[in-house]
Formats: sequence, structure tokens, C-alpha cells
Amino acid sequence: MEIAIGLPNAVPGTSGEQMVEWARKAEQRGFSSLGTIDRITYGSYESLIALSAAAAVTERIGLVTAVLLAPLRDNGALLGKQTLSLNALSGGRLTLGLGLGGRDDDYAAIDADMSTRGADMEAILTRLTEVWADDTIGPAVAPPTLIIGGGVPASFERAAKYGSEGWIAGGLPPDAFADSLAKVKQAWAAAGRDGEPRGMALGYFALGDADPAPYLTDYYAFLGEETANMIAGSAARDADTVRGYIGGFSEAGCDELIFFPTVADPDQVDLLADAAGPERGGVRAGEEVARVAVKLQPRGHRDELLGFAGDVLRARVAAPPVDGKANKALCKLIAERAGVPPSRVAVVRGVKSRDKLVEIQGVDAAALPGLLGG
Repeated sequence: MEIAIGLPNAVPGTSGEQMVEWARKAEQRGFSSLGTIDRITYGSYESLIALSAAAAVTERIGLVTAVLLAPLRDNGALLGKQTLSLNALSGGRLTLGLGLGGRDDDYAAIDADMSTRGADMEAILTRLTEVWADDTIGPAVAPPTLIIGGGVPASFERAAKYGSEGWIAGGLPPDAFADSLAKVKQAWAAAGRDGEPRGMALGYFALGDADPAPYLTDYYAFLGEETANMIAGSAARDADTVRGYIGGFSEAGCDELIFFPTVADPDQVDLLADAAGPERGGVRAGEEVARVAVKLQPRGHRDELLGFAGDVLRARVAAPPVDGKANKALCKLIAERAGVPPSRVAVVRGVKSRDKLVEIQGVDAAALPGLLGG
């Protein structure tokens, strides 16, 4: 399971300087992705703009909306172009998580009808897929990875229907996550989708002297004092709890767990990295970083490493080289051979080319020929 970290985009009072420092630290410490939380009527930064700022100061870390409230984006063509633009500018790093949202004030702020949000979500998803297939709108780049959020059967069916790679849970504990993921898999199979859906989850943390209560009790005040206090009490406050969540969600079948902050201090990035431990996603500072040039050969029927030709590693993957899936497949191959988690391998140059530069964290460069050339 990959370990990701949220940006403090929804923590009131976060400065732009804190936001970009947070993004830089998260990449340096090896987290798999940076996530955002979406609201309209709150003192938060808009999700796609926050991720654009993060993209500008990073090279490899993933960018995830967890989730963007789709029915509040009433123009599917504009949203399609915005997400294509961010995916292009970031080098194909965007995962677009979409959900419904459940706050009346968000819907009222843009004069949207909350009672039709399910139908509106379907309309947005339909329009998005049309825009992404239309080369007259947006830059010529593969669309972002699509993930659908929600905890009801209709959400599970949407995750299987609209070409997404899977599903993201809200604030579910590991056992409830496992139950819902099983239902997503059932919907996936019923829709005739190949393979299995990707499952993502999230939780909150506040380490060191940080107190999660001021932010979380305010953010969730609409649910009532008791529930808001319960959510605040669930935030991970120490390394044992962080590792307990990691173990629980990993056993539940989660592919990527995003820890969202409750304060804006960038030191929280280091505290979470240290708490998670290097064995749980490669978040150790001060390690060696090896880079290897890779030449993708013509597409084949399977993914494989073909050995070195001089200093260049030859590889073959089933996906086309301009597709984000090709980069993911290549990183997975290299990670398996090098014996590191996939989150510690990234394409840092040549995202849409056959000629790529791949970075591997925690591996001695001198060892690469033996690890990858066999």
C-alpha cells in the first residue's frame, strides 16, 4: 500500500508559502501523492489551483483530488479542460477523484439543487469523457486517472461505469472500507471491467504538539458537536496510531492511504514520514537516489525489463508510451526488481516519450545493473 499526504489546502489560515513548502517536503520524503479536500463555503484553497501550485514546485509526486465535488462544477467542458491542463503541466501526475458532497451551504452558494446531485454527477461524468475524447478541447495529453468517491451503491456503480480506475472512500475505518471495497468489486465485475478496481482511503493526523480539534470540530460542525468531536478524536496523534492505521487499511485491501493534515505547519510532513517508517512507503530522509535512463521498446503483450544496452535500460510495456499507464507499469516493474515500494520509483523526465529518466529512492546507483539487468 502506498502512503500519501494531504495538502493543508482546507486548513484555514494556511499561507501560500506553507503550501509550497509542504509540497516540496512531501516529495523529498517520498510520499506517493499530495491530496486536496474540496469545499465552496469554507476558508479553503480551491483544489485544482492548490494542486497547480504543488505541481509547479515538484517533479514526481502524484496529485489527487480527494475528492472534487463534481455537481458543483456545473460546466463539464470547462472542468475537462482544466483537468487536462493540470495533467499536462504536471507531466501526467493528476488523479481526479470526484464525489457528491453533503453540505447544503456548498450547493446554496452556487445556486445548485442538492436533490439532483446524483443526476448532475452522471451528467458531469458523461461530459468529461466526451471532452477527454475531443482533441479540440484542451492540450493533447492523456486524461487524468479517474477515481469515484461515495458510500452508496450508485457510487460503486459509477466507479465501474465511467472508465475510472477505482474508488475512494470517505472517513471509513478499515473494516467498513473492506466491506465497501468488496461491493465496488462486485459492481466492477457486473460491469464487465477487467482486473480489479483501485481502492483509496483517507484519514487525519496531528503529530507532535499539534491539536486536531480546532480545525476538525469547526470543519465538521454541521454534523453536530458529538460527531465532530468523534472525528477529531480519531485523528492519529502518535506514531503507533499512524502505523495502526497503515496496517489496518493495508490488510483491508487499500492501495493508497492519504493522511490529511489538521494544521498547516510543514514540519508535520517530516513527523508523519518518521511515524510511517521507511518500510511503509519509502518516506525516509537522507537516502541515496539512483537514476536510470530507460528506452521503451515497441509495445508487446506483457510488461518486462529487457536488460541494459550500454547505460540504457530497455523495457517493454503493453500500454502506449504517451499513456500514464505506461509510466505506472514501468515503475512497478522497476520497483519489483529493485525490491522497493512503487511509491519510491518515478518517471522524472520523458513522461510522454519512449526515452525516459527514472528515479529510484533508497537504492545505490552502483547496484542498478545487477538489480535491473538480470
